[in-house]
Amino acid sequence: MNKYDLVIKNGTVVTAVATFPADVAVNGEMIAAVGQNLRGSREIDAAGKLVTPGAVDIHVHLEMPIGRFVSTDDFFHGTAAAAFGGTTSIIDFVETQPAETMVEAIAARRALADLKVVIDYGLHMT
Repeated sequence: MNKYDLVIKNGTVVTAVATFPADVAVNGEMIAAVGQNLRGSREIDAAGKLVTPGAVDIHVHLEMPIGRFVSTDDFFHGTAAAAFGGTTSIIDFVETQPAETMVEAIAARRALADLKVVIDYGLHMT
């Protein structure tokens, strides 16, 4: 029996402080180990490729009403495109509508996003 669900093998791991050849093991949705000769139930050969942490985009405007218009990307398409580009988390902007409290605006944004997002997200407002 393999110890790990997934092992990304033979890649070049890039961290904030170093770059080195290694395997990356994953159990569930968490990195379980970084090392050499790791075995997994599923293995991906990353030879010649960089293995990097996911990026965080801290300023997005998805499916946002702007006057009588709405920004182009909805939560599904915007987060799917982000994932394909290596972004694993976004922080979307919340704007209150007329006669709406901040709490109501956040609740409405979460209700809309929760149905469509494919990566992790957070919200911010001014």
